[in-house]
Amino acid sequence: MDTVEHQATKSRLRQCNGDQLCPECGAIMTEADRLIEGPNVFVWYICSRMGCDGQWLRKFVKEPQNV
Repeated sequence: MDTVEHQATKSRLRQCNGDQLCPECGAIMTEADRLIEGPNVFVWYICSRMGCDGQWLRKFVKEPQNV
């Protein structure tokens, strides 16, 4: 069974890299939450622009040397 770790980052939103843009308005997205499940990392992004509801979920696979 996979272990699920939850790391809430709502209190400390971080700006993500420049190529992650809001699908609604084109503004820069910020990381709002992160879930680590087995070798997968799911990152939830929200739009940094006030009043925009743009959201994005992205899946990354952890590399063995970084575990």
